[in-house]
Amino acid sequence: MHSEIRILLAGDQTISREGIQRILESESDMAIVGTVETSLEVIPQVRAKNPDVLVLDLKWHGDDEAMDDVIAQLRRDYPKIAIVCLTVYEHLIPRAKAAGATCAATKDISKNEVLGLVRAAYASVSPDVGPGELEKARSALEHLHSLEKGNMMISLP
Repeated sequence: MHSEIRILLAGDQTISREGIQRILESESDMAIVGTVETSLEVIPQVRAKNPDVLVLDLKWHGDDEAMDDVIAQLRRDYPKIAIVCLTVYEHLIPRAKAAGATCAATKDISKNEVLGLVRAAYASVSPDVGPGELEKARSALEHLHSLEKGNMMISLP
């Protein structure tokens, strides 16, 4: 694995975006390469910043469907990016999966669970991660899923 997981944060709520940014920046193996405040900026910023992982809010100022299209386009155009979706709305998690997200969870997960999701999602798409590391990531995500009783979706290769 290269030294840092390059992360782009995308969400329209400043407090949520900044809180997640602080959590991720506190880790020596993670680097924030940018933040996005509007859904229209997501794809251009992915193109410009080339992140390993996109941490993406699923609901933007009342637009329930914007992220479905963004995730689907990213999956088509950037198949190697890991897409970690976070939301307050549990009903959006299956939609994230259908659109092609790597994983999704409600925002009531813990700091360690957010970190686990980002690392596992990265491990699932990184060519630098060996099979043993991917199996550890898969196992960690399955453990997180069992703890959360349905407010998380896992979709690893």
